Amino acid sequence: MQKRNLVFSDVATASSMVNLIHGFVEGHSAPEPMTIKLVSGSYFPMLGVEALAGRVLNEEDDRIKDAHPVAVVSYSWWKRSLAGDPIVLGKKLTIGSTLFTIVGIAPPEFFGTAVGESPDIWIPLAMQKEVPPGNDGYADDKAQSLHLMARLKPGVSVQQASASANLLFQQILRGFPTSPLTAENLKKLDAARVELYSLSTGFSHLRFMFSEPLKVLMAVVALVLLIACGNIANRFLLRMISGGSEAVPLDVPLDLRLLAFAFAITLLTALLFGMLPAFRATRVHLTESLKDGRTPIGAGSKSLLAKALIISQVALSLVLLAGAGLFLRSLVNLTNVDTGFNREGVLRLQIDPASIGYHAGDARLNAVYQQIEYRISAFPGVRAASFSLFTFDQGTWNNPIWVQGYASGHQDRDVHHNVVGRGYFAAMGIPLLAGRTFEPQDSASSQKVAVISETMARTLFPQGSPIGHHYGAHDPQNANHWQIIGVVKDVKVHSLDEEQQDVDYLSRVQNDFFYLNDLEVRYTGNQNAVLDAVRQSIKEVDPHLPISDVKTLEDQVARSMPNQRLIAQLSAFFALLAVFLSCIGIYGLMSYMVMRRTNEIGVRMALGAERANVLWLVMQEILLPVAVGVGIGVPVTLAGNRLISSMLFGLRPTDPMSLLVAVGWQLLRWLAICRPDELPC
Repeated sequence: MQKRNLVFSDVATASSMVNLIHGFVEGHSAPEPMTIKLVSGSYFPMLGVEALAGRVLNEEDDRIKDAHPVAVVSYSWWKRSLAGDPIVLGKKLTIGSTLFTIVGIAPPEFFGTAVGESPDIWIPLAMQKEVPPGNDGYADDKAQSLHLMARLKPGVSVQQASASANLLFQQILRGFPTSPLTAENLKKLDAARVELYSLSTGFSHLRFMFSEPLKVLMAVVALVLLIACGNIANRFLLRMISGGSEAVPLDVPLDLRLLAFAFAITLLTALLFGMLPAFRATRVHLTESLKDGRTPIGAGSKSLLAKALIISQVALSLVLLAGAGLFLRSLVNLTNVDTGFNREGVLRLQIDPASIGYHAGDARLNAVYQQIEYRISAFPGVRAASFSLFTFDQGTWNNPIWVQGYASGHQDRDVHHNVVGRGYFAAMGIPLLAGRTFEPQDSASSQKVAVISETMARTLFPQGSPIGHHYGAHDPQNANHWQIIGVVKDVKVHSLDEEQQDVDYLSRVQNDFFYLNDLEVRYTGNQNAVLDAVRQSIKEVDPHLPISDVKTLEDQVARSMPNQRLIAQLSAFFALLAVFLSCIGIYGLMSYMVMRRTNEIGVRMALGAERANVLWLVMQEILLPVAVGVGIGVPVTLAGNRLISSMLFGLRPTDPMSLLVAVGWQLLRWLAICRPDELPC
């Protein structure tokens, strides 16, 4: 792309992920946690980023595979891990089994090109095999792990660049010597397209995750602001009820700690919503002003605008309450979803064998896994322990599979693979539905076996049992690679709201070409005691193995819902705030109405009116606006909730329960405001 394009002045790339490892700094005895980003030699020059000290990576660093073990460190990592060492340039970093030399420090304002990431170290892409876990996709035409970036040539439009890049993209893919240009693949290539977009805001999965929830929350905040506006206007409108100049004694001081933006919005709101009542207040009727100061009976009903604002507050707060109810119930549904595994009583952590020189496939590493599993499983209170390639919400290794003897010749399906130890299913609490799980006879030299999920079994073998059938990955000639020995319950792989996935589990002993960093321990009893035993067992096997990311499986599941939790909590907060504000508005209007009719109420009670009758006389002044507000709010809520249907789980946007609760809450708070003992009798 860099050499053959006609529209870009420069092209760069970076790995789409960071490598989370432990390495050693020259002069330090303990391993340091590091996040490493693999980038092309053109990365820093294309972005226009210059080093704070030393130099940045260049094209020469990335020209020859495994030839230039150099690194640029971030400013924050230099300060944090190296204590701002002034002679950091030239220092050595041991990463995996390779010695890297620090050649530069990035400027403090540079955090990389992916939002939510802040790499500690940047290393040339040509050195990726030397960075744990040692993936070697540098010369692999099928590797898909990079983000491409380019700078437009002067005068070139995005449309021109898109057309040129897509043409070149097709030519490059078709030109790979390993490209299988079958009719099916050519059809897929014809449909493939490169999408160009601005890098000004960086690459961001966080934007994808949180953009919709934050748009909803912005709308929620706007509705709350409208309710507050209604209150500001109503405090002025109370003067209009009698046509006089008396003000309702409500003390609502401004918070001086508000930001300048909030202050400006508040000032603008007061001006806009105070203009009409201010103009009205200038029309003073001298005759009425010289009288008792009391307005005639029914004067409170003359201000239609005041009641209209009450109606709008009720309607808007109803919308917010119903929406918050939907989000909260959706969160509860997600929390209670059947994950397929038992999330309770499981401790999980990670080790980093690659950082201290172990290699995937090394007999020493296999022995380390086996000894750690054995030692931990023997501890009292531990029911099972196992290493795995992934657990929930950690990604997967997935590719198409071919089933041997399938009626159509082969079945092309994309399956999520996991590599696990013998105790994995017991440790995770995944029930066995048919066949068996891994046993000691499943050795490195025996027939390779696999356990599959019930969805995979049902879709691939709808007519009978899958036990004993064979399948493979990558190519049809591998269709006899794995033999199915068991079927287990479906589990959630990436998220709680996903559809059931095709998942298989492969034996750690038979598939030793991966680093298995995740360790799951099912236990009973004291968690701290078990954790101490786990740490001790690992140290007994290898005292240098770094241990990190210790948490429970319950915590891991809970942390997989940040956007749902965010919007549920904040929408509930703003809904309650809206209710509070509208309560102030209703109470303020009602209190003023009662105050203005004190003489009338006294006369009525003196003439024998019952307390209930007087109460109803006052309440009916507000009952109609509240009822109208509810009447308007219900259809608006039903219409608005359809806009958030994609953000709900296990609920329809027209869910009647959430709407009934919101309406009931409105009525309850109205009754709470209208207390008989508040009447000035």
